[in-house]
Amino acid sequence: PNQFPAYIIQAQLAIARGDLAEADRLVRTAARIAPQHPHVAAVEGTLPLRRGDADRALSILSGAAERAPGDAQLRHALAFAYLGKGHHAFAEQAFRSLLETDPTSRPLRLMVANLLRLQSRPAEAADELVPLLEGETATPGMHRLVGELELDAGRTELALPRLRTAFAAQPLDRRNILALIEAWRRLERLDEARETLDATLAEHPQAPDLWRARLLFEEFAGDQAREVIARWREAMPDYIPALEAQSTLHDQTGEHDQAFAIAQRITELQPGHTLAELRVVDQLLRTDPDAAVLRVEGLLAQAPDP
Repeated sequence: PNQFPAYIIQAQLAIARGDLAEADRLVRTAARIAPQHPHVAAVEGTLPLRRGDADRALSILSGAAERAPGDAQLRHALAFAYLGKGHHAFAEQAFRSLLETDPTSRPLRLMVANLLRLQSRPAEAADELVPLLEGETATPGMHRLVGELELDAGRTELALPRLRTAFAAQPLDRRNILALIEAWRRLERLDEARETLDATLAEHPQAPDLWRARLLFEEFAGDQAREVIARWREAMPDYIPALEAQSTLHDQTGEHDQAFAIAQRITELQPGHTLAELRVVDQLLRTDPDAAVLRVEGLLAQAPDP
């Protein structure tokens, strides 16, 4: 019953599961055993933070940190109190001091990098994470994160190899696709974009995000765009976004009859589809206004609210 560390660990577990009343009870017991111990202050300061009172948390934790500046648990709690208060620079300093004592800690390094990002220092954040691009920590997500930070810092040449690695490992991840598209666009690597996406589509022909990305690197009303859309429709014949792209291309090239036919097909597959219905009505207004009125009246009858 007088094992002080057991009460502290139980209080921390209670906080972790959201049982703050139980944590309160346990830390009061711990305080009777060792009232001045920094771990008591760490728990006492964390409780108001979890209740949304960052000012009270900072008051408790900063005072305790002055009395025990070398205690890692107390500094950890203080760092989160600074974060809760929005004092990102102070939180960074606190987490960085912990990282200096444990440089292999992945969570601490990620926390420092995130705080640098929150302070609009993406280049420093990327540099902070470079050590995690080796060994087991070199996950596709980590490569992407560093690449995104490099993009934010305007260092696109450094971002590109990171984003290539992430995309190669997880080509269907939308975040990987979007970041790599941005790097290609900034560096005007249009041929690389086309070749990479075409090769990936050969392996994943039913990935809509890849088809949309591929279309971005062609002039939309041009012959190459027409060829890409034809391949998309061949891979996904009745997929509505592919049909939408086909219909839009026909509209932009003045092929209104073909656009009308595609729009009708979309409304067969998905009755009430807004853009397709508008295209159908627009064409009917030009050719058969009475039919257009009947079409709109039919749509109004299906409308669930005014």
